[in-house]
Amino acid sequence: MDRSTTGASADAWLLLLGDRVQGRRCLHRRFWGQGYAPEAAACAIRFGFEHVELPEIVANTVPANRNSRRVMEKLGMSHTAADDFDHPLVPIEHPLRRQLLYRLPRDRWPGGDSTSRSP
Repeated sequence: MDRSTTGASADAWLLLLGDRVQGRRCLHRRFWGQGYAPEAAACAIRFGFEHVELPEIVANTVPANRNSRRVMEKLGMSHTAADDFDHPLVPIEHPLRRQLLYRLPRDRWPGGDSTSRSP
């Protein structure tokens, strides 16, 4: 993304959590809905699979965050209710406690075919 023309700043990173790697992203609210979040997250996922050779990337969000859910689904991540969890650092009655877990195994990564990989 070219910040010199848009002024947008999107960060995406991979976070090691024990035996899993979690994909995270951050984007200023005024740039939501312009395709920057999926672009930044796709770069982090590509890096994780192509350079670090991770077997799976996971991400989580709260049920009410439809925008994040849409980004994860657009990236090919899938949600299974059995994987959802209560965040241990969020108070019991807090609306952010329940988390939906999305997964993307390398063998289901849409960018994983040889025609879409960078050299």
